[in-house]
Amino acid sequence: MERSEVILEGEHELPLWEAGSIIADRYAVIRVLGKGGMGIVYAVEDRKLQGKLRAIKVTPLSVEEEVDEAHSITAEAGMLVRLNHPNLPHIVDAFPIHKHSVYAVVMDFIHGETLAVQFQKRQSQMLLLEVVQLGLQLCSALNYLHRQRPQIIHRDLKPSNVMVEEGGGYLRLIDFGIARQGKAMGGQDTQKLGTPGFAAPEQYQGSSQSDPRTDVYGLGALLYYLASGGELYQPLPVVPRLEPHFQWKDRMNAEGSLMLANVLSRMLAYRLEDRTANMGQVERELLAIVQLAGGDHVRPAFGCPNRQGHVSAAANGVTIGLMALSPGAGATFAAITLAKLLGRRGVSCIAAEFPSNQPEWHALLPSQHTSGRQAFGNYWTWQEGAIQWLAQKPGRTEQEAYDLEKWELFLNQQHYGVKIVDFPSSNEPAAGEWLSRCQLVCIVADPFPAKWQQLQLRRLQTLQQGLNAREGRFVWLANKDNRFVDREQWLQLLPERPITVLPMLPAAEWLNVLWSGEWVTENKRLGKPVMQAFDPLLVLISRMLNKGKGKL
Repeated sequence: MERSEVILEGEHELPLWEAGSIIADRYAVIRVLGKGGMGIVYAVEDRKLQGKLRAIKVTPLSVEEEVDEAHSITAEAGMLVRLNHPNLPHIVDAFPIHKHSVYAVVMDFIHGETLAVQFQKRQSQMLLLEVVQLGLQLCSALNYLHRQRPQIIHRDLKPSNVMVEEGGGYLRLIDFGIARQGKAMGGQDTQKLGTPGFAAPEQYQGSSQSDPRTDVYGLGALLYYLASGGELYQPLPVVPRLEPHFQWKDRMNAEGSLMLANVLSRMLAYRLEDRTANMGQVERELLAIVQLAGGDHVRPAFGCPNRQGHVSAAANGVTIGLMALSPGAGATFAAITLAKLLGRRGVSCIAAEFPSNQPEWHALLPSQHTSGRQAFGNYWTWQEGAIQWLAQKPGRTEQEAYDLEKWELFLNQQHYGVKIVDFPSSNEPAAGEWLSRCQLVCIVADPFPAKWQQLQLRRLQTLQQGLNAREGRFVWLANKDNRFVDREQWLQLLPERPITVLPMLPAAEWLNVLWSGEWVTENKRLGKPVMQAFDPLLVLISRMLNKGKGKL
């Protein structure tokens, strides 16, 4: 049942749905999350997916869209749903509601706070490298949008349109109410879009059509706002020259301050033709500042308390993601072995199996979880010394297929120095998104390159670039080494030299160990070479923990 009243937002009338109202015969309204000049955001439950939490942004349809053919709007909705980037919300549906002359975009609910709220809590103060590192995350998202065909221009970059996820500073660029109107069309923009203080001159003058350089300006204005302690940039019809007067309270040298001022000057050029050409160029210039600083003496200090009032352990520890380059390469073996070895050293950790339709841990660790308890849904957890295990049981029903949100919530509530996640080798968007949040990513490759896929290698290259920009680490593990004739050629086929090479275990002996309910680390003969092979990875984890004031 739909219960609504009409409110006036700017020049548009929008429906204000009450709690309990049903949108599009599917989404039950919980509450209003926010209202602005371009629309309303609701928290809703998806009735077709057992009450899964979603967010819906409702914006007015333009006159052109009111008379647009149905297939044009459907095509645009499909384009939004196909977006898949770690710094963008996962959009699951988009559709017009002609009864109210509005357009609805349905996306995953993001637990966290806006950058505006975080900035206010910090009394409008940020370190120089925090500004740069934040800019790099947004560059990645915007560059992805600009590469779509047709291009997607966001056109409303501001602190309230950037979400900071709880648990350690991961950003999501939100609000597609304006971006969806960025279609390929000639002439000039038909509407004045954007927010004063952040919108590019061409947006409120209506003098030209927006293009990727419009977002370059918007990002520059956002970074200026953060770096200057909350000042709004006032555009002038000349190429600006910004003095590096911002009160950056860190160890960055004067050259770095001047570099950022110069980067912002080019981004904030009044005329499109004088502005930095694209987000790729902006990203390269921001990376140069990070490299000048040594890349590691200031880390992002954003973090949202979770729903229990604590900051997620991932903000202070290390989250490690392991994934196989191809099915059967051995990521599960590496994940369980790594957890066992850390536990032996007394490092408190949680090892978790990512939701999948082919769970394995329940069979690989049979004797361990008999005294466990149900964590949620079809997941069980048990303690083994310093290790907490989180394994999925088989026989998933259709309802259990949507336990990802509960899995994520459970993992975020666990306060461990190290979190280990075993990801499936399939290209599930949710797995790729979660993998990109890890501080350390380990890709496991075996000596069977016929199973390697170029598309997967390109995706991993993009993932590595994003991790490097956020000061994460990306390493390769070569598995099933058997000292064969072309061994060196195999290792050279990997995009970079592996951090370590794990030995091929004798099949009969390894099966004997598994069928006895043990693991390789409990077998003296098999365990010794495996434990030695893991040493380089353990050293790396130790350094990362020490850097974050942990201890291994």
